[in-house]
Amino acid sequence: MSEASGMGAKLLAMIERVRQAPWVVLALLFASVVGALAQFTGATKSLIDLVHPSKPDARAELAKLGIPFTPEAMAKAATDNDVRAVGLLLDAGMAVDAHPDAGLPPLNIAAQAGNIAVAQRLIAAGADPAKPSAAGTPIAFAAHYHHPDMVKLFLASRIPAPVVADAFVVAAEVADAASIDLLAPRLDDRRTAATAALHARVERTNDAAGDLPALKALLTLKPDLDAVDDHGQTVLHLAIEQDTTATLAALLAAGAQPDTPGHCHGLAGEPIVPPLACAAVRGTSEGLASVRALVAAHAKVDARTPDGATPLMLAAGNGDANIVTALIAAGADVTLRDAKGRTALDYARAADFNDPAATRAVLSRALAQHHS
Repeated sequence: MSEASGMGAKLLAMIERVRQAPWVVLALLFASVVGALAQFTGATKSLIDLVHPSKPDARAELAKLGIPFTPEAMAKAATDNDVRAVGLLLDAGMAVDAHPDAGLPPLNIAAQAGNIAVAQRLIAAGADPAKPSAAGTPIAFAAHYHHPDMVKLFLASRIPAPVVADAFVVAAEVADAASIDLLAPRLDDRRTAATAALHARVERTNDAAGDLPALKALLTLKPDLDAVDDHGQTVLHLAIEQDTTATLAALLAAGAQPDTPGHCHGLAGEPIVPPLACAAVRGTSEGLASVRALVAAHAKVDARTPDGATPLMLAAGNGDANIVTALIAAGADVTLRDAKGRTALDYARAADFNDPAATRAVLSRALAQHHS
């Protein structure tokens, strides 16, 4: 063996002894693990980037679209149902309730416009359908502007009972029967809420075709038909003052008592009187229809006001021959006197508008027949 070959063999033997040393084995193993982890981390990052790509800078995207980072821009996006702009503004750090001075919060704007997609994005970002603003809660806005689908969306959130009750009354005010039906099951005190809502509905009714479904929806909830509101009026008094005879008929058919007293705004001093007394002074064709509806519901035709006047006397004092005729036909007593001793004919003699002469003639004939 040559000297060179001998030296080579010694070198290989030394390398083998080093390679087999425990610390070298551990070092090689550690290097292998580190390399594998690096490869795995790189592959994982690539996979994550593929499935969930990094979000672009929201402010940069807004700038590209020419959308300023302002509450006014949020209000416009909510109005236009621009979900992308709303999302970018939120991602860029805009508060979910940001709104211009004296403006509406974005969720109220979406509720007003019926923009479901924007409302969903705002709720996902933390907007509260029950949060009050100077103009009301978003859910009340949805009811006010006849968006029952929006009301349904909002009810999926946890809405406090008083907020539901407020939105329920709003739905009644605007005759939104669909929202009434959606909100009713979430009421704590259904009868009390339905009573308040019924007064709100009747006070604003004009007997339009869209009014009656809302009225029927409220009546199915069994409100107190004879309750008086904060102004001391029953729903019958309200219907009479609105000249809404279809509503009046529906209330009477539902069981409203025709003689429950309440304030009458058509009489001086707004005394507390039966509904028939209020109808007797309307002086309109609708007033005549109200009188007939109440009489048909067995209202007391000679019910008295605090000063002793009967509906016949009040109609006579208005010079309303038509209502006087209807009351006499219903059995009104033409001989009765009020607290000052005046008869219906005395009231007619003092009348100076409508048709006093015709009224006096009707009463004179009725008195003659009574004494014959």
